[in-house]
Amino acid sequence: MTNHNKTAQHPAQEAVEAQIRQFEGEYKVTCHFEMDRASMGLFRRGNKIVVAFICTLKDEETGMCLSQGRGLSFISYDGSRYINKAILYARNASLIDCTMRASRLSTIFPSDELEEGATATGEPKEAIVVNKPSEKQVNYLKSLMEVLPGDEQSNLLSQLPQMNRYDVSQLINNLKTA
Repeated sequence: MTNHNKTAQHPAQEAVEAQIRQFEGEYKVTCHFEMDRASMGLFRRGNKIVVAFICTLKDEETGMCLSQGRGLSFISYDGSRYINKAILYARNASLIDCTMRASRLSTIFPSDELEEGATATGEPKEAIVVNKPSEKQVNYLKSLMEVLPGDEQSNLLSQLPQMNRYDVSQLINNLKTA
């Protein structure tokens, strides 16, 4: 058996701990849940009820939207006894999606390295490039949406400014297969 010296530290240990301490503390954020009517209409199935939520994570101090996530589940018409579970599943899925997208929050909170990459608005360049859908994506999505009924089309168009690149991509795939 090897005898390890418990008092010996790796030479970089203190530097790593100093970096970790910089991110310790409490972050004040709120989650706002709303029914996702666009997804409920888009994923409508003949014998199922669609349950969908949008979860928005906001900074309490500035009100800035940090992330949005979507969650969806189905309830069959045959008198499913799991209605509450399906609703909670959709709500929790939107929260999990929102949290996963927000995992890039370290680019929003200040640090010496990140401030160099910030734009004039204070948003990190990386977050803008990653989340914003391309003009080509948006135009293609709009062309696919032309076949939808007017109310559904206008509903999706009103949601488009809040959608990120992933949401637009998912919607494009869903409309192509519909």
